[in-house]
Amino acid sequence: MKKLAVYPFDYQVRELLMHSSLIEKYSIEYYIKKDKFSCTLFSNNTDKITEDYKKAIDAVDSVFFTFKDSSISANRYMQIFSYAKNNEKEIIITGNLFHYLCNYDISIKSYAKLTVYQNTDSNPVNTAVNKSALLNIDVPIIFICGIGEYCNKFNCELDVRNFFTLKNYKILQLGSKEISPLFGFNAIPSFIYNSSTSYYDRVVGFNKYIAAKVKAENPDLIILGVDAPILPYNNNILNGLGEIPLIITTALNIDISIINIYNHNNIAAEYISHLLACGKYRLNSTYTYVNISGTISDIQDDQRSLKYYHVGHALCPLASLNNTLGKNVVYSIDDQKSQTELLNTIYCNLTDSLDIF
Repeated sequence: MKKLAVYPFDYQVRELLMHSSLIEKYSIEYYIKKDKFSCTLFSNNTDKITEDYKKAIDAVDSVFFTFKDSSISANRYMQIFSYAKNNEKEIIITGNLFHYLCNYDISIKSYAKLTVYQNTDSNPVNTAVNKSALLNIDVPIIFICGIGEYCNKFNCELDVRNFFTLKNYKILQLGSKEISPLFGFNAIPSFIYNSSTSYYDRVVGFNKYIAAKVKAENPDLIILGVDAPILPYNNNILNGLGEIPLIITTALNIDISIINIYNHNNIAAEYISHLLACGKYRLNSTYTYVNISGTISDIQDDQRSLKYYHVGHALCPLASLNNTLGKNVVYSIDDQKSQTELLNTIYCNLTDSLDIF
């Protein structure tokens, strides 16, 4: 396996450390952290986390530039990129960051050892003969979504993938993050985010896109993850009005949804019931489960932004909440016992229901 260093490393790409054993083709030797990032959450791996980018790059074969961060200047990115390039390292870079840096130095496009992680597959609606019908997808679909940022969606996607991979399922997966290819699958195609294309054409296009993938790959299971939230947070934090998840769930019949939510001491059963109804009627899902993340969200005084805190475990007693609801639908995938229960429940849904499998 090739030795890899990643930059920048912080909480946004924590999965690269937390799920490093699931990464294909590379072994991450160093995580080059951005300035002032606290590593207390990853105290067991401090030997691999460094600020010394030269030491890290000298020790590896490849460097992965993970995401565009507004707190990091283009000059800083280019300083580290140039060091890797001058030392003839393989460079991998996510699409958003690649396009951002090209505005500062167009020559990076010509680097022979450059790979860009971006799903730029075209919208098949552009060449479709029949744009007035949705195709039937006769493969069970698990849809992983959330109510906002930092609520463990990608962690959940990786855990679900690993569970079914170990059961020898052939999986077609599209992920919520641009780092997805490092784990062996592509991200959701960028055409679905293109607001200059009509809602109708994105729905029909995504349906035909998945149908073509199914025909080509013949999977046993489809796992779809989306980063965009499913609902507005309030009247000021609109979260895109939930448009992107709605495009996906209109294009496809969803069998199982996992809605990832923020962590709090007191989560009302009425709130969970609302999310379950959202899963049934908005996400078009046969089964819906709620996953409590390891992140607390705190609304700021202006009611226009959120601040996040990581706690790593569910603060709300799951058993009590499920008892109030009268069914086991709330889990915490950060907790090993709860994760096992959720994944086994989903497996039973898939294997026991003739409507799905």
